[in-house]
Amino acid sequence: MVIRTSHVVTAVLLHVIVIGLLLVGFHCTRKLEAPPVMQATIVDSKPAAKPAPTPPKPQVDEQKQEQERKQREEEQRKKQQELEEQRKIEQQQKAEQQRKQEEQRKAQIAEQQRQKKEEQERKVKEEQERREAEKKKKEQQLQEQLREQMSSEETERKTAATSASQNQWVEAIRAKVIPNFNPPPGTPDTFQCRVHVSLLPGGQVVGVKLLESCGNPILDSSVERAIRKSDPLPTPDNPAAFDRELEFTFVPHL
Repeated sequence: MVIRTSHVVTAVLLHVIVIGLLLVGFHCTRKLEAPPVMQATIVDSKPAAKPAPTPPKPQVDEQKQEQERKQREEEQRKKQQELEEQRKIEQQQKAEQQRKQEEQRKAQIAEQQRQKKEEQERKVKEEQERREAEKKKKEQQLQEQLREQMSSEETERKTAATSASQNQWVEAIRAKVIPNFNPPPGTPDTFQCRVHVSLLPGGQVVGVKLLESCGNPILDSSVERAIRKSDPLPTPDNPAAFDRELEFTFVPHL
């Protein structure tokens, strides 16, 4: 409080001095314009309080900016790296797809060639088999013809031999039957009848039947009795000529 009062007193004294000097100057100077009124301001001798410091403007953390920059660069690098890896993967996939397509194409060509070769081999084999089968068939046909020819010749030979033997056999039977044949009165000198005789292998007569009549029933019965009386009938020298169901023509007189 004392300090503030001294300041006031000093200020008043300064004002008084200034006014005095003004008055003296006014009297000493003619027609001088009045000096401009000076206004004094009481100045507090107490030093003015310093204004509150302006808070410093927030400064961007350079380290943080650097970190963010590095982070962005790292992200960009990673993104570029991912894009590059993705591009490589796509290229690899494309190359792999092309490789597979090429392999598939080659496999198809190889399969077509294999099938074509197999088809050619199959045709060649079928042609060979056809020719062999045709040749074999011709050989079989030729052999069959030969066998048939031989068989026919043999059959004819046997038939001829059998026929001759059978004729001899029938003649032997007739020769044995005639002595036992007692024709009824009035029988013509020449007649013939067709006879069927059932025989056993030893020549035993099983049955007698006239297929064609001799001319009248009495004469038919006489022939049948003569055959049965001649039992057993002779057998052929050639066994192949024997017939269990023998048919022959009975002619008493040749």
